[in-house]
Amino acid sequence: MRIRVSRITYRDLYERYLSWPERILDSMRRSQESCDPVESMARGLLIAGIGGSGAPGRIYEAFSILRGSKPGVWSISGTDLDPRLDYIGISAICVSYSGTTVETIRVLEKILSMGLRTGVVTSGGSMLDIAMRRSLPLYRLDKGSLPRLELPQMMVGILAVSKCLGASLDAERDLIEASELLRRERKNIEAIARDIAEKILGAFLSGKRISIAATKPYYPVIHRIRSELSENAAVPSEPIEIPEMGHNAVASLRSGKGSLVIYIEDQDRGEDLAFKGYLKRLADRYPEIEVLGLATPPGVGYLAKVLYISMIIGLGSTELGQRLGGIPDPSSINEIRLFREHMYSYYSLS
Repeated sequence: MRIRVSRITYRDLYERYLSWPERILDSMRRSQESCDPVESMARGLLIAGIGGSGAPGRIYEAFSILRGSKPGVWSISGTDLDPRLDYIGISAICVSYSGTTVETIRVLEKILSMGLRTGVVTSGGSMLDIAMRRSLPLYRLDKGSLPRLELPQMMVGILAVSKCLGASLDAERDLIEASELLRRERKNIEAIARDIAEKILGAFLSGKRISIAATKPYYPVIHRIRSELSENAAVPSEPIEIPEMGHNAVASLRSGKGSLVIYIEDQDRGEDLAFKGYLKRLADRYPEIEVLGLATPPGVGYLAKVLYISMIIGLGSTELGQRLGGIPDPSSINEIRLFREHMYSYYSLS
């Protein structure tokens, strides 16, 4: 399915999210470019990206921590490299859907100046030009879409390029499992998405705050959900990270007209079940606090669970945005356009 570069509609968004199971498999059939054999294995993998293009790197970082095997993965979502990290023997992948994200281009330039083995995942722009000029390992993304819609393809692209850098993430089976799960559960995912949209709409119109809560493996997901609600529906929300800032943040859930707390529940994790019990007690005691569980399927891998939740929220936020009369195309969102015009001049000069 081809999505227009401009004037993207909610129908475009919905159909693209719905096609994720097929998109994963189609993307895996595509080959990376300039992939030469490497003589030594990398000690770790650095993945840099901003916003929707940064989400897959943060997900792979959590994936590597849960799996507990090499290579270790670090994600960067800014213009600065962490000085605490020893970069000797580290490979790097820079991800920008558009290829014009100034922050990520800055990181790419810094990484190349350090002599690290580096690959690129992009659809065009300056990042594609740099990759082609320097014969960097490259995975080309399809043009004419949006970063938030291309999470599966970017994850496949990172996996493909990691093999060219001596830092293979070895996640093929995990992504195939995700594709099979999303295809099998597609109708159920749509039903859950409609329910989520209805609950958020009611809470938003009644003046309640929207909170998205999860334990550490799902921190990347709750921040992605926050972005989806913002971009697709212009609905503000706040992340609650358990047990970090979350054990303090819950003190404000009763403020104003109360809150709707949407929490991710991984049924295979005891910490998640304990948190679910806490939220139930909280809602029973304070009627101004509503809770809504978003359960991951049991018995499947982490990447399948992440893409399952992400597809639900993608579809749900799309339906919500359509009902609220929002604008899905970022090129038409004045706040985003102003940010790029103002901040990109800073990043270009810094």
